[in-house]
Amino acid sequence: MAKRKGFLSFAGNAKKEPVPDTLLSADLLPLIERPFNSIIGGDSNATETDLVDDGWEFADDNDNVLLKEAEKVVEEIQGTIDHIASNPPNPEEVSTKINAIVKQYKVFENTEYFEAINSFIAVSVERDCKIKYSKEELLALWN
Repeated sequence: MAKRKGFLSFAGNAKKEPVPDTLLSADLLPLIERPFNSIIGGDSNATETDLVDDGWEFADDNDNVLLKEAEKVVEEIQGTIDHIASNPPNPEEVSTKINAIVKQYKVFENTEYFEAINSFIAVSVERDCKIKYSKEELLALWN
């Protein structure tokens, strides 16, 4: 099979597709050099959201940090509950150990993660240690 410059052929493919000799960089250069506002129609108040409205939102970096920290707290609490020395678990020991973890994370107060972490503590301690916390006892763990 003879090869010709500018054409690409595949085995079993009788058609030959042209391959461009150069990239379209010359065509893209004017777009790259143009200001953002001229590309979207000259609206100087346009934002990235105006360009793409597909229902997606950019996640706030603070939300990502809080989520990762909440996961870390939950893992620490579960690890602590799993390794309570006394059997049956001593309620004072459980409270003291959970308090040592959560008091470092006051950043969660007044966030949706605060209630989620408290719910996790209540469910996990009741399930694994057979200790039931009241709402007031859960709040006291954070002090």
